Amino acid sequence: VVLSRMAWVQDNATGLWWNGEDGPYDNKWRKVPYTPEQVVPVARDLALKVETAGLITIAADGFPRCRTVTVGKHVAEDLSEVTVATRKRTRKCDEITANGKATVFWQDSSGAGAWLSAACDATVEPGADDKAKVRLKVRRLEIQDYTSNITGAGTDCWKPMILERCDGSWVKVQ
Repeated sequence: VVLSRMAWVQDNATGLWWNGEDGPYDNKWRKVPYTPEQVVPVARDLALKVETAGLITIAADGFPRCRTVTVGKHVAEDLSEVTVATRKRTRKCDEITANGKATVFWQDSSGAGAWLSAACDATVEPGADDKAKVRLKVRRLEIQDYTSNITGAGTDCWKPMILERCDGSWVKVQ
């Protein structure tokens, strides 16, 4: 039996290291989440850990409007959907009803820091009394997690990793 010895190779485009199919690793030899299947659980954990998020909608005057919301545990396992409980007569409900789009933004200041932005198709579902639920169907995720080393271009930490939903799955765009 002849065993071939794998050699470590650095990817010139990303600066990350591979040992054959094993990788990628950063310059400190830590395995880096790189595929959508590896990144989505890390991104969801970030969202659940920080508890609150910024919900950004577009106001009637065309300017973005952001407010803090509590998402809690209402984040789908595959990060395809987020729901937020609210009251029916709020500006967020009016703006989502008028525009149908929203972004949810989480920031984690622990460790080396991280952020996650989810661009969504949004709807308002009226509930009993004065209650409502904002349902956010996530179309695009952008994430930079400096603790886990998730970026869009390996060692270039200025670019976020970007994932988009395509036929019910996440696809890496950057």
